[in-house]
Amino acid sequence: MRIFYFFQIVFFSIIIAGCNENLKQNGPHENDEIQFAKHVQIEKSDSLLLLHILDPEKNTIEKKYALTRKLETTIPKGYSRIMIPIKSIAALSSTQIGMLSVLNQEKVINGIADKNYVWNSKVLSGVKKGQIDEVGFEGMIALEKLIKIKPSIVMYSGFGKEFPHQKQLEQIGIQCVPNYDWKEMNPLGKAEWIKVLGALTDQLEESENYFNQLVKEYDSLKRLAQKSRISPTVFSGNITGDIWYTPAGESFTAQLFKDANLEYVYKKTKGTGSLALSFEKILSENTKTTYWLNPEHPSIQEILEMNPKMNFFDAVKNKNVYCYSNNMNYYWEMSAIQPQHVLSDLIQLLHPDVKLQKKLYFYKNICQ
Repeated sequence: MRIFYFFQIVFFSIIIAGCNENLKQNGPHENDEIQFAKHVQIEKSDSLLLLHILDPEKNTIEKKYALTRKLETTIPKGYSRIMIPIKSIAALSSTQIGMLSVLNQEKVINGIADKNYVWNSKVLSGVKKGQIDEVGFEGMIALEKLIKIKPSIVMYSGFGKEFPHQKQLEQIGIQCVPNYDWKEMNPLGKAEWIKVLGALTDQLEESENYFNQLVKEYDSLKRLAQKSRISPTVFSGNITGDIWYTPAGESFTAQLFKDANLEYVYKKTKGTGSLALSFEKILSENTKTTYWLNPEHPSIQEILEMNPKMNFFDAVKNKNVYCYSNNMNYYWEMSAIQPQHVLSDLIQLLHPDVKLQKKLYFYKNICQ
Protein backbone atom coordinates (compact mmCIF):
# COMPACT_ATOMS: atom_id res chain seq x y z
CA MET A 1 0.00 0.00 0.00
CA ARG A 2 1.25 3.52 -0.74
CA ILE A 3 -0.20 6.93 -0.04
CA PHE A 4 0.72 9.76 -2.41
CA TYR A 5 -0.37 13.35 -1.99
CA PHE A 6 -1.75 14.95 -5.15
CA PHE A 7 -1.95 18.71 -5.40
CA GLN A 8 -4.13 19.04 -8.46
CA ILE A 9 -6.96 16.72 -9.41
CA VAL A 10 -6.48 17.43 -13.13
CA PHE A 11 -3.27 15.40 -13.12
CA PHE A 12 -4.85 12.24 -11.67
CA SER A 13 -5.21 10.31 -14.90
CA ILE A 14 -1.61 10.93 -15.99
CA ILE A 15 -0.15 10.07 -12.59
CA ILE A 16 -2.31 6.99 -12.12
CA ALA A 17 -1.41 5.65 -15.54
CA GLY A 18 2.28 6.08 -14.78
CA CYS A 19 1.93 4.39 -11.39
CA ASN A 20 0.01 1.46 -12.83
CA GLU A 21 2.62 0.81 -15.48
CA ASN A 22 5.36 0.98 -12.87
CA LEU A 23 3.49 -1.48 -10.70
CA LYS A 24 3.21 -3.99 -13.50
CA GLN A 25 6.96 -3.92 -13.94
CA ASN A 26 8.27 -3.53 -10.42
CA GLY A 27 5.50 -4.26 -7.94
CA PRO A 28 4.48 -1.82 -5.18
CA HIS A 29 7.00 0.82 -4.24
CA GLU A 30 8.18 1.68 -0.75
CA ASN A 31 5.89 4.05 1.11
CA ASP A 32 6.66 6.30 4.04
CA GLU A 33 3.33 5.66 5.74
CA ILE A 34 2.51 2.09 4.76
CA GLN A 35 5.35 -0.13 5.82
CA PHE A 36 4.11 -3.71 5.85
CA ALA A 37 1.07 -4.59 3.71
CA LYS A 38 2.09 -5.74 0.23
CA HIS A 39 -1.23 -6.38 -1.49
CA VAL A 40 -3.05 -3.05 -1.15
CA GLN A 41 -2.44 0.64 -1.77
CA ILE A 42 -4.28 3.82 -0.87
CA GLU A 43 -3.55 7.05 -2.71
CA LYS A 44 -4.86 10.11 -0.94
CA SER A 45 -6.08 13.55 -2.01
CA ASP A 46 -8.34 16.24 -0.62
CA SER A 47 -11.35 15.03 -2.55
CA LEU A 48 -11.01 11.24 -2.84
CA LEU A 49 -9.08 8.12 -1.97
CA LEU A 50 -7.86 5.70 -4.61
CA LEU A 51 -7.90 2.12 -3.36
CA HIS A 52 -5.84 -0.46 -5.25
CA ILE A 53 -6.05 -4.17 -4.48
CA LEU A 54 -3.02 -6.07 -5.80
CA ASP A 55 -3.06 -9.62 -7.09
CA PRO A 56 -0.83 -11.50 -4.58
CA GLU A 57 0.51 -13.82 -7.28
CA LYS A 58 1.20 -11.34 -10.10
CA ASN A 59 1.88 -8.26 -7.92
CA THR A 60 -0.14 -6.08 -10.30
CA ILE A 61 -3.27 -4.06 -9.65
CA GLU A 62 -6.31 -6.32 -9.73
CA LYS A 63 -9.03 -3.88 -8.59
CA LYS A 64 -9.25 -0.09 -8.62
CA TYR A 65 -11.77 1.87 -6.55
CA ALA A 66 -12.29 5.60 -6.15
CA LEU A 67 -13.66 6.40 -2.69
CA THR A 68 -15.62 9.67 -2.76
CA ARG A 69 -17.84 11.61 -0.39
CA LYS A 70 -19.70 13.46 -3.15
CA LEU A 71 -21.37 11.95 -6.19
CA GLU A 72 -20.31 14.88 -8.37
CA THR A 73 -16.59 14.26 -7.70
CA THR A 74 -14.84 13.26 -10.91
CA ILE A 75 -13.05 9.92 -10.67
CA PRO A 76 -10.20 8.65 -12.87
CA LYS A 77 -10.99 6.43 -15.83
CA GLY A 78 -11.00 2.73 -15.06
CA TYR A 79 -12.00 3.11 -11.42
CA SER A 80 -15.17 1.89 -9.74
CA ARG A 81 -16.82 4.47 -7.49
CA ILE A 82 -17.56 3.71 -3.82
CA MET A 83 -19.35 6.37 -1.81
CA ILE A 84 -17.92 6.81 1.69
CA PRO A 85 -18.65 6.33 4.41
CA ILE A 86 -20.21 3.11 3.19
CA LYS A 87 -23.71 2.55 4.52
CA SER A 88 -23.39 -1.23 4.79
CA ILE A 89 -21.04 -4.15 4.22
CA ALA A 90 -21.35 -7.91 3.89
CA ALA A 91 -18.21 -8.93 5.80
CA LEU A 92 -17.53 -12.53 4.84
CA SER A 93 -14.46 -13.23 6.99
CA SER A 94 -13.81 -13.06 10.73
CA THR A 95 -10.86 -10.70 10.36
CA GLN A 96 -13.04 -8.06 8.73
CA ILE A 97 -15.47 -8.17 11.66
CA GLY A 98 -12.56 -7.79 14.08
CA MET A 99 -11.14 -4.80 12.23
CA LEU A 100 -14.51 -3.07 12.06
CA SER A 101 -15.01 -3.71 15.77
CA VAL A 102 -11.84 -1.91 16.86
CA LEU A 103 -13.05 1.06 14.79
CA ASN A 104 -16.48 0.82 16.50
CA GLN A 105 -18.07 0.33 13.10
CA GLU A 106 -20.06 -2.87 13.63
CA LYS A 107 -23.17 -0.85 12.76
CA VAL A 108 -22.31 -0.98 9.05
CA ILE A 109 -22.34 -4.79 8.96
CA ASN A 110 -25.57 -6.08 7.45
CA GLY A 111 -24.28 -9.42 6.15
CA ILE A 112 -21.98 -12.17 7.45
CA ALA A 113 -21.10 -15.65 6.26
CA ASP A 114 -22.25 -17.72 9.25
CA LYS A 115 -23.09 -16.68 12.83
CA ASN A 116 -21.51 -19.88 14.19
CA TYR A 117 -18.09 -18.42 13.36
CA VAL A 118 -18.69 -15.01 14.97
CA TRP A 119 -17.54 -13.89 18.43
CA ASN A 120 -18.59 -10.22 18.45
CA SER A 121 -21.66 -9.80 20.68
CA LYS A 122 -22.95 -6.77 18.78
CA VAL A 123 -22.91 -8.69 15.51
CA LEU A 124 -24.57 -11.74 17.09
CA SER A 125 -27.22 -9.45 18.56
CA GLY A 126 -27.78 -7.95 15.10
CA VAL A 127 -28.30 -11.43 13.66
CA LYS A 128 -30.77 -12.28 16.42
CA LYS A 129 -32.73 -9.07 15.81
CA GLY A 130 -32.85 -9.65 12.06
CA GLN A 131 -30.63 -6.64 11.31
CA ILE A 132 -27.78 -8.79 9.94
CA ASP A 133 -28.32 -11.67 7.53
CA GLU A 134 -26.26 -14.83 7.09
CA VAL A 135 -25.46 -15.01 3.38
CA GLY A 136 -23.08 -17.99 3.30
CA PHE A 137 -19.42 -18.34 2.42
CA GLU A 138 -18.22 -17.02 -0.92
CA GLY A 139 -18.10 -20.44 -2.55
CA MET A 140 -21.72 -21.12 -1.58
CA ILE A 141 -23.14 -17.59 -1.47
CA ALA A 142 -26.90 -17.06 -1.15
CA LEU A 143 -27.33 -14.62 -4.02
CA GLU A 144 -30.97 -13.87 -3.25
CA LYS A 145 -30.11 -12.84 0.30
CA LEU A 146 -27.30 -10.58 -0.89
CA ILE A 147 -29.62 -8.88 -3.36
CA LYS A 148 -32.25 -8.50 -0.66
CA ILE A 149 -29.98 -6.79 1.88
CA LYS A 150 -28.05 -4.92 -0.87
CA PRO A 151 -24.88 -3.96 1.01
CA SER A 152 -22.76 -1.12 -0.32
CA ILE A 153 -19.92 -3.61 -0.70
CA VAL A 154 -19.24 -7.30 -0.30
CA MET A 155 -15.77 -7.92 1.12
CA TYR A 156 -14.48 -11.40 0.33
CA SER A 157 -11.22 -13.31 0.68
CA GLY A 158 -10.58 -14.10 -2.97
CA PHE A 159 -9.77 -17.78 -2.48
CA GLY A 160 -11.38 -18.54 -5.82
CA LYS A 161 -10.47 -15.23 -7.44
CA GLU A 162 -13.55 -13.41 -8.79
CA PHE A 163 -16.52 -13.30 -6.46
CA PRO A 164 -19.50 -15.43 -7.60
CA HIS A 165 -22.09 -13.39 -9.52
CA GLN A 166 -19.83 -10.34 -9.30
CA LYS A 167 -20.99 -8.75 -12.54
CA GLN A 168 -24.63 -9.21 -11.61
CA LEU A 169 -24.07 -7.66 -8.18
CA GLU A 170 -22.14 -4.71 -9.56
CA GLN A 171 -24.95 -4.00 -12.02
CA ILE A 172 -27.25 -3.28 -9.06
CA GLY A 173 -24.66 -1.15 -7.25
CA ILE A 174 -22.97 -3.69 -4.97
CA GLN A 175 -19.17 -3.46 -5.24
CA CYS A 176 -17.21 -6.65 -4.60
CA VAL A 177 -13.89 -5.92 -2.85
CA PRO A 178 -11.29 -8.67 -2.31
CA ASN A 179 -9.34 -8.71 0.95
CA TYR A 180 -5.95 -10.41 0.81
CA ASP A 181 -4.87 -9.89 4.40
CA TRP A 182 -4.49 -13.67 4.67
CA LYS A 183 -1.80 -13.61 1.98
CA GLU A 184 0.44 -11.16 3.85
CA MET A 185 3.78 -12.54 5.06
CA ASN A 186 4.05 -10.32 8.12
CA PRO A 187 1.66 -10.09 11.10
CA LEU A 188 1.85 -6.31 10.88
CA GLY A 189 1.09 -6.44 7.15
CA LYS A 190 -2.00 -8.49 7.90
CA ALA A 191 -3.10 -6.03 10.59
CA GLU A 192 -2.48 -3.05 8.32
CA TRP A 193 -5.54 -3.97 6.26
CA ILE A 194 -7.49 -2.17 8.97
CA LYS A 195 -6.74 0.95 6.94
CA VAL A 196 -8.85 -0.42 4.09
CA LEU A 197 -11.82 -0.76 6.46
CA GLY A 198 -10.92 2.64 7.87
CA ALA A 199 -10.97 4.22 4.41
CA LEU A 200 -14.29 2.61 3.51
CA THR A 201 -15.98 3.76 6.72
CA ASP A 202 -14.38 7.24 6.54
CA GLN A 203 -12.27 6.38 9.58
CA LEU A 204 -8.87 6.39 7.90
CA GLU A 205 -7.22 8.65 10.46
CA GLU A 206 -8.60 6.54 13.31
CA SER A 207 -7.35 3.35 11.67
CA GLU A 208 -3.90 4.87 11.17
CA ASN A 209 -3.74 5.94 14.82
CA TYR A 210 -4.76 2.48 15.98
CA PHE A 211 -2.24 0.79 13.71
CA ASN A 212 0.64 3.08 14.72
CA GLN A 213 0.03 2.29 18.39
CA LEU A 214 -0.19 -1.41 17.57
CA VAL A 215 3.20 -1.28 15.83
CA LYS A 216 4.81 0.40 18.84
CA GLU A 217 3.50 -2.28 21.19
CA TYR A 218 4.49 -5.09 18.82
CA ASP A 219 8.02 -3.77 18.32
CA SER A 220 8.48 -3.29 22.07
CA LEU A 221 7.44 -6.90 22.72
CA LYS A 222 9.64 -8.15 19.89
CA ARG A 223 12.68 -6.44 21.44
CA LEU A 224 11.77 -7.93 24.81
CA ALA A 225 11.60 -11.44 23.34
CA GLN A 226 15.11 -11.07 21.91
CA LYS A 227 16.43 -10.50 25.44
CA SER A 228 15.48 -14.01 26.48
CA ARG A 229 18.42 -16.31 27.13
CA ILE A 230 16.78 -19.13 25.18
CA SER A 231 15.11 -19.67 21.81
CA PRO A 232 12.73 -22.58 22.48
CA THR A 233 12.10 -25.07 19.68
CA VAL A 234 8.52 -25.29 18.43
CA PHE A 235 6.44 -27.16 15.91
CA SER A 236 2.88 -26.34 14.93
CA GLY A 237 -0.38 -27.57 13.43
CA ASN A 238 -2.05 -30.97 13.49
CA ILE A 239 -3.03 -33.87 11.29
CA THR A 240 -6.16 -33.85 9.12
CA GLY A 241 -6.81 -37.19 7.50
CA ASP A 242 -3.34 -38.39 6.54
CA ILE A 243 -1.79 -34.93 6.21
CA TRP A 244 -0.19 -32.73 8.86
CA TYR A 245 -0.63 -29.07 7.98
CA THR A 246 1.93 -26.66 9.40
CA PRO A 247 2.80 -23.03 8.51
CA ALA A 248 5.30 -22.57 5.70
CA GLY A 249 8.48 -20.68 6.48
CA GLU A 250 7.45 -17.48 4.69
CA SER A 251 4.00 -17.27 6.30
CA PHE A 252 2.95 -14.58 8.75
CA THR A 253 2.69 -17.29 11.45
CA ALA A 254 6.32 -18.29 10.92
CA GLN A 255 7.24 -14.60 11.11
CA LEU A 256 5.33 -14.32 14.37
CA PHE A 257 7.31 -17.27 15.79
CA LYS A 258 10.54 -15.55 14.72
CA ASP A 259 9.49 -12.28 16.35
CA ALA A 260 8.75 -14.21 19.55
CA ASN A 261 12.33 -15.56 19.46
CA LEU A 262 11.20 -19.12 18.87
CA GLU A 263 13.14 -21.68 16.85
CA TYR A 264 10.50 -22.93 14.43
CA VAL A 265 11.52 -26.25 12.90
CA TYR A 266 10.28 -25.34 9.39
CA LYS A 267 11.40 -21.73 9.30
CA LYS A 268 13.54 -22.22 6.17
CA THR A 269 10.80 -23.73 4.02
CA LYS A 270 9.27 -21.84 1.10
CA GLY A 271 5.68 -20.64 0.80
CA THR A 272 3.26 -18.30 2.52
CA GLY A 273 0.54 -20.85 3.24
CA SER A 274 0.75 -24.30 4.81
CA LEU A 275 3.08 -27.23 4.29
CA ALA A 276 1.39 -30.61 3.80
CA LEU A 277 3.55 -33.23 5.51
CA SER A 278 3.14 -36.81 6.67
CA PHE A 279 2.73 -37.69 10.33
CA GLU A 280 5.88 -39.79 10.12
CA LYS A 281 7.93 -36.82 8.94
CA ILE A 282 6.57 -34.55 11.66
CA LEU A 283 7.23 -37.16 14.33
CA SER A 284 10.75 -37.97 13.15
CA GLU A 285 11.69 -34.27 13.11
CA ASN A 286 9.91 -33.19 16.29
CA THR A 287 10.11 -36.02 18.82
CA LYS A 288 12.39 -33.87 21.00
CA THR A 289 10.98 -30.45 20.05
CA THR A 290 10.13 -28.58 23.27
CA TYR A 291 6.75 -27.03 22.43
CA TRP A 292 3.77 -27.92 20.27
CA LEU A 293 1.67 -24.92 19.21
CA ASN A 294 -1.77 -24.58 17.62
CA PRO A 295 -3.06 -28.17 17.39
CA GLU A 296 -6.59 -26.75 16.96
CA HIS A 297 -8.22 -28.78 19.73
CA PRO A 298 -9.38 -27.69 23.20
CA SER A 299 -7.69 -30.53 25.14
CA ILE A 300 -4.83 -32.97 24.79
CA GLN A 301 -7.19 -35.76 25.85
CA GLU A 302 -9.29 -35.18 22.75
CA ILE A 303 -6.19 -35.26 20.56
CA LEU A 304 -4.91 -38.50 22.13
CA GLU A 305 -8.28 -40.19 21.71
CA MET A 306 -8.07 -39.54 17.97
CA ASN A 307 -4.38 -40.41 17.67
CA PRO A 308 -2.61 -42.12 20.60
CA LYS A 309 0.70 -41.82 18.73
CA MET A 310 0.81 -38.14 19.73
CA ASN A 311 2.19 -39.44 23.05
CA PHE A 312 5.52 -40.01 21.29
CA PHE A 313 6.17 -36.25 21.26
CA ASP A 314 8.18 -34.92 24.20
CA ALA A 315 5.97 -31.81 24.10
CA VAL A 316 2.98 -33.99 24.99
CA LYS A 317 4.86 -36.00 27.63
CA ASN A 318 6.03 -32.77 29.27
CA LYS A 319 2.65 -31.04 28.93
CA ASN A 320 4.01 -28.29 26.70
CA VAL A 321 1.11 -27.96 24.26
CA TYR A 322 -0.45 -24.52 23.79
CA CYS A 323 -3.36 -23.32 21.69
CA TYR A 324 -5.99 -20.59 21.30
CA SER A 325 -8.70 -23.25 21.07
CA ASN A 326 -10.39 -22.24 24.33
CA ASN A 327 -12.15 -19.57 22.23
CA MET A 328 -11.62 -20.16 18.52
CA ASN A 329 -14.05 -17.54 17.27
CA TYR A 330 -12.43 -14.87 19.42
CA TYR A 331 -9.00 -15.80 18.12
CA TRP A 332 -9.91 -15.84 14.43
CA GLU A 333 -11.81 -12.57 14.75
CA MET A 334 -9.34 -10.56 16.82
CA SER A 335 -5.84 -12.03 16.46
CA ALA A 336 -5.24 -10.53 13.01
CA ILE A 337 -5.87 -7.02 14.31
CA GLN A 338 -4.16 -7.69 17.65
CA PRO A 339 -0.89 -9.45 16.72
CA GLN A 340 0.76 -7.72 19.67
CA HIS A 341 -1.50 -9.74 21.98
CA VAL A 342 -0.59 -13.00 20.24
CA LEU A 343 3.08 -12.09 20.58
CA SER A 344 2.58 -11.23 24.25
CA ASP A 345 1.01 -14.65 24.91
CA LEU A 346 3.86 -16.52 23.23
CA ILE A 347 6.49 -14.59 25.17
CA GLN A 348 4.76 -15.18 28.50
CA LEU A 349 4.24 -18.88 27.94
CA LEU A 350 7.48 -19.85 26.20
CA HIS A 351 9.99 -17.43 27.73
CA PRO A 352 9.65 -17.89 31.50
CA ASP A 353 12.85 -15.89 32.06
CA VAL A 354 11.16 -12.79 30.61
CA LYS A 355 9.05 -11.07 33.25
CA LEU A 356 6.05 -9.84 31.29
CA GLN A 357 3.22 -8.86 33.60
CA LYS A 358 0.28 -9.17 31.24
CA LYS A 359 -2.81 -11.30 31.07
CA LEU A 360 -3.12 -14.08 28.50
CA TYR A 361 -5.30 -12.93 25.62
CA PHE A 362 -5.70 -16.01 23.42
CA TYR A 363 -3.54 -18.95 24.44
CA LYS A 364 -3.68 -21.58 27.17
CA ASN A 365 -2.00 -24.85 28.00
CA ILE A 366 -4.39 -27.52 26.75
CA CYS A 367 -2.72 -30.22 28.85
CA GLN A 368 -4.07 -28.74 32.08
